[in-house]
Amino acid sequence: VYYFPKTLAACFHGLEVRINDIVIAAEVKERATAQAEYSEAVAEGQFAVISDIKSPQVPSVVRLQIGNIPPKTEDLQVTFSYSQDLESSHGKFWKLHIPSTLTPLYYLSLIHI
Repeated sequence: VYYFPKTLAACFHGLEVRINDIVIAAEVKERATAQAEYSEAVAEGQFAVISDIKSPQVPSVVRLQIGNIPPKTEDLQVTFSYSQDLESSHGKFWKLHIPSTLTPLYYLSLIHI
């Protein structure tokens, strides 16, 4: 399980996972359907990926689960696509906030939720 920070304004619309020569492109599904399909694929020994928001209490953390990574995997790439509004300052500067770490507040929330 991997966790990625995001801004509250970010809207994810794509996920692609490449592992060796296998490519999985995400499809948006209802949470229960996606979880059932992921669990079934993992139980059958297939490589599978699922991603969602960790919890309503921590909406700025994305959880990514990857099941059945083949042994001796040397190349695994995850690509998220998302959109977010740019902030304007004084009508001439643009600001793009891309979080790169999980702060202790979020990290502790992940443990307890």
